[in-house]
Amino acid sequence: MGVGAVGDDVPAGTVADIEERTRPFGELCLEGDDCGGVEAAAPVIVQATGRSGAEVYTLRCHVCHESGL
Repeated sequence: MGVGAVGDDVPAGTVADIEERTRPFGELCLEGDDCGGVEAAAPVIVQATGRSGAEVYTLRCHVCHESGL
């Protein structure tokens, strides 16, 4: 009884093809690393609404919290 395919018998070019298809989608760039000129995204600045916590609760939160959900 013979064995058909063995792990060492990989056709030429197959390993490189598999590595290309399974490579990570992105690359990690840490602060201080040379990342090829890529800059960090600007922080998102959220404008305050001027409402107090009680006003926000009354406007949105009370609907579920006061009904027992």
